[in-house]
Amino acid sequence: MTETIETASGAEPRLIAEPGLAARLSAIVEPVLEGLGYRLEMSSPGIDRPLVRQSDFNRYAGNLVKIEMAVAVDGRKRFRGQLLGAEGNAARIRQEYSLAGETADVMLPIADMEEAKLMLTDALIAESLRRGKQAERQRRETREPSAVLNDNHPAKKKSTASSHERNKFQRASGENLRRAQHEGE
Repeated sequence: MTETIETASGAEPRLIAEPGLAARLSAIVEPVLEGLGYRLEMSSPGIDRPLVRQSDFNRYAGNLVKIEMAVAVDGRKRFRGQLLGAEGNAARIRQEYSLAGETADVMLPIADMEEAKLMLTDALIAESLRRGKQAERQRRETREPSAVLNDNHPAKKKSTASSHERNKFQRASGENLRRAQHEGE
């Protein structure tokens, strides 16, 4: 999964990159598209999106994450817990399970992460639905005129006339169909 929020100059750099074909393709195509001022998105990140930029770790603070490190931290490569945000170039998580003698909160260098993903939870789904409804509400508000049309407004009369003509045509079509069926018997 490769997703770029903004590719114009000044965009926030990706700190975690994908391996394999997606990484090679992105390395070839992204500089060209960035020079043209376009966004590059190879796939939708989905609700349990990967966290790849420092801002992602702040934006999704409070959610559960699963992190796989490329470089071990205190002898561990896998971490799971609540994301508390980013501090400098590291992400702070409160581990779901910590070993005896370990502190619950741990700082993980973002540059040393192989993969960081949000975990699918009821709270994440509810937040995603809330954001979707809010975005839809904003789209409707920008498309609809702020004034309500009254019955005397020309646009309203045209709409009513069109509806009236449509109903008249449908009635006539229905009568013609019944006549044709009756004559065919």
